[in-house]
Amino acid sequence: MNWRYNDSSWAGAPRSFGSAFLYLLGHLIYSGVAFVSIMAVAWGVEFAIHELNSIYPFDLDEAGLIHKIQVFALAADTFIVCIFVLAGIIRFIKDLRKLL
Repeated sequence: MNWRYNDSSWAGAPRSFGSAFLYLLGHLIYSGVAFVSIMAVAWGVEFAIHELNSIYPFDLDEAGLIHKIQVFALAADTFIVCIFVLAGIIRFIKDLRKLL
């Protein structure tokens, strides 16, 4: 068997538009799953904090800090998923250029 690392088929390059589109679709699905899973963890933490707050109320400063952390976590999650989606779109465009 002859291994050529510069060969485009070794890198998993698509052979048609349909396979390039399926790679993009898979990338978008995985990005969506990552977003939902991170949001589920964030929701679980928020639920735990809410329950803890109902037992022992936080000071206003602590509640404000917790809210800022939650907003930052949502923004960071959205930013990370946007980077994943952008990487998938760039790969799709590169795959289309290889096909042409």
